[in-house]
Amino acid sequence: MMQIWQELFATSQRDKKGLTFWIGGQPVGGLVLRVIGDEAVEVRNQMYSRIVIRLSSVEAVAIN
Repeated sequence: MMQIWQELFATSQRDKKGLTFWIGGQPVGGLVLRVIGDEAVEVRNQMYSRIVIRLSSVEAVAIN
């Protein structure tokens, strides 16, 4: 699973495409700024300039 997510994170960074993360059943959208090992990902969106998401809390990831 992590390898597939890493591919989506790389695509988001390279192509400047947003991802949607589902955390506790709620969607959180953002553009990946950097991946912090296998533990977290830093994203930004129109509302927040910096969001750090713990990957263990992510239920699903989608790309537009």
